Amino acid sequence: MNTGCYIGIDVGSRSVRAVAVDADSDEVLAQAESSISYEVDPTNSSYITASQCEVWVAFLDVIKQVIRNIMGRSIIGICLDATCSLVVMRVESDGSLVPQNVDSTYSKISGKDKGIVFWMDHRSEALRPKDNPKEMEKLAGMFIPEMAVPKVKQISEDCGEAFQSLKFFDLHEWLEWMLITNGEADKGISEITVSGNCEPVGIDGSLAGFCMPTLNHSCDIPIRADQIGRACKVVAGIPFAGQRIGYVNKDISQSLFGSGSQVVVFSGLIDCYASFFANFKSLNGFTDPGNCMIMVAGTSACFLSGTSQPRKAPTGIWGGFRLLPEYWFYEGGFSCCGVLIDHLFHDHPCGYTSSQLASSTFWKDFDSTVDRITRDYDSEWFLNRRRFYSGDYLGNRTPYNDSSISSYLIGDSMVQDERNLISKYLLILEYIVLQARLMLECFVKDGFPLQNMIVCGSLAKNYRLMELLELVLAATFGIHVFVSNCVSDMKYHAAYGSSMVAKWASRDDEKGSGQRLEPLKAVNIERNAKATTADRVVSLMNIKYGVMMKMIKMQQITNDQLDADIDIEQHHQ
Repeated sequence: MNTGCYIGIDVGSRSVRAVAVDADSDEVLAQAESSISYEVDPTNSSYITASQCEVWVAFLDVIKQVIRNIMGRSIIGICLDATCSLVVMRVESDGSLVPQNVDSTYSKISGKDKGIVFWMDHRSEALRPKDNPKEMEKLAGMFIPEMAVPKVKQISEDCGEAFQSLKFFDLHEWLEWMLITNGEADKGISEITVSGNCEPVGIDGSLAGFCMPTLNHSCDIPIRADQIGRACKVVAGIPFAGQRIGYVNKDISQSLFGSGSQVVVFSGLIDCYASFFANFKSLNGFTDPGNCMIMVAGTSACFLSGTSQPRKAPTGIWGGFRLLPEYWFYEGGFSCCGVLIDHLFHDHPCGYTSSQLASSTFWKDFDSTVDRITRDYDSEWFLNRRRFYSGDYLGNRTPYNDSSISSYLIGDSMVQDERNLISKYLLILEYIVLQARLMLECFVKDGFPLQNMIVCGSLAKNYRLMELLELVLAATFGIHVFVSNCVSDMKYHAAYGSSMVAKWASRDDEKGSGQRLEPLKAVNIERNAKATTADRVVSLMNIKYGVMMKMIKMQQITNDQLDADIDIEQHHQ
């Protein structure tokens, strides 16, 4: 007899992915993907937008795809995750909501809407509150441009009086709201009572969660409470991950699942946290996830750990955020990770076309090229012995929370040949490893008892990166690297995590007990380098880590001097 299933959906930077998971086991019954895009404003590259319509169509498409492949099983519920992007809508005179274009002109042009402020958007420099509200401690004391609040502040300055007719949603909340209401104002939303998660701050700087005095007075944003869109009417605070917030709208349910279906919508979360939950299972037993660091290595990189008791976050790290009644979560990361490789392959004169990158043999062939170019060295990492690279194109997210820190390359060549491409590729991998070491150092210094790190996301499949990561972290902290294997295809990792959140929430509702997390099994990374070579590689990376730390301080000192001595605004006038 067929049992029901849960659908988990992950809205990433380049695509929407979905999985259906059996209600009685962890088996993935079906999976689907639909592409989406984002656009960099040609007149101002700090404005980066996406289309509400494109995301919503792709969202429904992946649900339809998995339904066609689940052998007639019923859908119990849906839980989703999304990037920390911001949806902006305009309230029309009749009360209806339509996408508000948020490119640099905010124009009402026809055609493809630009109604999502993409997470990578940097239209606002870091917002500095007029006072120092206590809740800012959970964001390492400051905003960065990727967060929702400084983006809303910039929109208020750009739009003037028109700002009062706008409504804002965190992306996952907007998709939940669309599922529940089909986009018809507040139709179908029912009031729920939220207990426990009432801390007045948005998780990772999301808009929902901040108290109005902080937004109005500390941040000087003329926003009303009714301008913050929610998927449900909340008495206080924000829902815990997986909390029931409503049912799929009848019209949507009819078209997707057929007549008579009543599908639960569970409260979702930011995509990196969904990837965290993909690595754990809910059991009666107890294992403190504080022993594990989860590295989500995709377009950007996030590092997450959790504790069963609240504690102060490591210096420069965000948290603790109470996503579950029994757990507080802590997060750090850097903005440019996998996207660095994407841009290298796309922009370098010896780069690759989309069709080449899509080939099933691309990475095997590319790794052979790396081996060929570096065959005269004891290790491929010695190719860049006198070169150093930082990929902070969007500033430093954590632990410095400094948007003025920028990228640079020491030791570049005017000859942009194949060897140069391979050199830059390996430098990117080094940068990712050195940044990972920086993140773990923050946690280890502040007493988090980390024993291992589980890596997930698209770059978890990069064996060169994983080997170097294991080599450096084991030598520096005694922390060993594992690659998550809860799903066969890593790109569905976060979607799987969302489905598990829904599944756990349903079981906890039935049992009346809280969630307890225990790590799933993962594959340990083995070192293939000879011991003597490995020691030399670690020594080289130690030197480069020291260079990175000195360069960060030098950049900050230089930027402070320039900001103090030169009136940039007057110069532009």
